[in-house]
Amino acid sequence: MSEAPVLQTTLSISGASCQGCAKKIRNALEPLTGDVDLIEVNLEDQTVALPDGIDATEAARIVTEAGYPADPVAEAHIETEKPASSSSSESNVPNPGGNAEAGKKKTDAKVAEPAQGDDQVHLAITGATCASCVNTIEKALKSVSGVTHAHMNLADNTATATGKVDPQALIKAVESSGYGAGVIEDADAADEQKQEEDKKQYKTLLVKMAISLGLGAGLMVWGIGFGSMTVNAANQGVWLGLGLLTLAVMAGTGGHFYVGAWKAFRHHNANMDTLIALGTGTAWLYSITVASIPDALPEMARHVYFEASAMIIGLINLGQALELRAKGKTSEAVRRLLDLRAKTARVIRDGQEQDIPVEDVRKGDHIRVRPGEKLPVDGQIVEGSTRIDESMLTGEPMPASKAVGDEVSAGTMN
Repeated sequence: MSEAPVLQTTLSISGASCQGCAKKIRNALEPLTGDVDLIEVNLEDQTVALPDGIDATEAARIVTEAGYPADPVAEAHIETEKPASSSSSESNVPNPGGNAEAGKKKTDAKVAEPAQGDDQVHLAITGATCASCVNTIEKALKSVSGVTHAHMNLADNTATATGKVDPQALIKAVESSGYGAGVIEDADAADEQKQEEDKKQYKTLLVKMAISLGLGAGLMVWGIGFGSMTVNAANQGVWLGLGLLTLAVMAGTGGHFYVGAWKAFRHHNANMDTLIALGTGTAWLYSITVASIPDALPEMARHVYFEASAMIIGLINLGQALELRAKGKTSEAVRRLLDLRAKTARVIRDGQEQDIPVEDVRKGDHIRVRPGEKLPVDGQIVEGSTRIDESMLTGEPMPASKAVGDEVSAGTMN
């Protein structure tokens, strides 16, 4: 039986999220390998492994054309130092060989190398409320000349465009699709600003919710217990007045829905705002028609629905406020987790150590982590052994022994 070819050519991909994506990638690359079984797609690591001898550049081009931006990647290593034992009585971890080299370990970095010559532009998006908005914005960004990949995160209302592009062209494309956008220059400052804006928006939504639900509930109670929801000659004037009051409340507490629906309509789109505007607008228009000319309608059709318009807007405002609060708590948890990672990495280049930001670590770098320091990136031990404090991940109080082949995670303590 012949041995399977060694998989050596590797691509870094993005956007593949399911087995259907993996199958599409394998089918696209089949003409290069001649057999789909020789192609390995790792959805977790977002990599594609191919037999040695395959043109990586051509393979990356094919995968990109299939809808998944891809680039050739190189091998990388991280080097860390094992904590030294002060004496045999104080440490249960002996120093193999009694020299410094035996107390070191190396790991493979899980840091993707960006495409040569490509830049990333991060945008803060406003006005997006649903998956339809995300699709519209991503489509608008991809239509800009030079963009190779675009992705929007609805959870934090940010978008990232990759390629050789002008940020102003991206902003113009998003605005032309009916949404707002701005370039994120400083991620930390932008995050703090967004937190403040979210707090203000949360309070505003609660006020709007209270006003609209108060009117809606009041109309329901009055109609059921003290009056009638059917218009007649005796109460026609009252319902006309209530109709105008409802219109004012709809404009004040739900105006953002109607503005969003109008923008979507102008750009031949439909989103959640469209549904809200149609539902509440239709209910109000029918009700004000009944209140204005009740005699033109059959007696059984003279029912008004002003309370429905107010209640719908109030409940949706409440839902958006709760969603905003949940997102804020989730974002805070993520920020606290990110604070646990190392801010810098000690990289060995040309035999010299230099401290650089973790964001600048690239595949191919060697990194030294001294005892008591946090691991700056994920990796795999390829030489030596040590003990790693993984309590921030597992909750285990005792350090875990690590040897060749074991994986280590960013944020854990050497």
